[in-house]
Amino acid sequence: MDRSKRSGRPSALLSKSGLVAAFLAGTGAGMVAQTAHADGIVRCWGRNDYGQCFAPADLGPCSSIAGGAWHTIALRIDGGVRCWGLNDYGQCNTPADLGTCSSVERGAYHTIAIAGAPLPDTDGDGRPDSTDNCPTIANPTQADCNNDSVGDACELAAGAPDFNHDTIPDSCQCLADLVTNHEVNGADLGALLAFWGPVNPALLSADINRDGLVNGADLGYLLNAWGPCTN
Repeated sequence: MDRSKRSGRPSALLSKSGLVAAFLAGTGAGMVAQTAHADGIVRCWGRNDYGQCFAPADLGPCSSIAGGAWHTIALRIDGGVRCWGLNDYGQCNTPADLGTCSSVERGAYHTIAIAGAPLPDTDGDGRPDSTDNCPTIANPTQADCNNDSVGDACELAAGAPDFNHDTIPDSCQCLADLVTNHEVNGADLGALLAFWGPVNPALLSADINRDGLVNGADLGYLLNAWGPCTN
C-alpha cells in the first residue's frame, strides 16, 4: 500500500452562513476535504481510496471532525465517536466501552478521544446549548426562517405572530398574498371574498388562518397586510 502521498489538506467547520468558523489543519484523510455544517451533517469529498469519504448513512449530526492519513473521525453531538476509512492499525475500531466523549483528535494512523460528558443540552433535542439557536425549547431542525440566529421556536414562544399556525413566524411569509404576485391588493381581496364561508383549509389559501372558514378574521388580516410584501 502506497502511503507516500499523504496530504496536508485541511478540514473545515462551517457556520450557519456557510463561512468557515474553524479551520482544522492536519493530515486530512489523504487529500480529503471535510465539513460539518450548522445542521451537524458531515460531508466529505476528494480522494477516497479507503472509503474515507463515505460518511456512514446513520452518522447523525456531529459537532466536530478530524482526519488522519486515510481515515475520518467524527464526534456526534451526543458524545459518540465514529470512524471510517483505512483501518489497518485499528484506528477505526472505536472501543465498545469508550462512552461519551467531549473531543476527538487524530494521528496519521491512530485516533484520540477525550472521554467525558457531552455538552449540555437543556431542551434535550440533540443540539448542545452552545450551538442551539433555541436552547430552551426542543427544535432539532434548528428552523430559523429569517436567519437571525434565534430559532423560530423561541421567536414563537416570545409572541411572534403565527396566524396560520404553521410554526413559521408571519414575518417570514406573505400569507395574504393569495394570488402570489408579491403584493396584497384587490386581486387578493377578490380571491378571498369569492370563497367566503366554510372551506377545506388544506386546499384553499383564502382561509388564511386555516380554521375551516373564510370570514372576518381572514379579511381583517388581509386588509392589515395591504401593500407590497416585505419578505
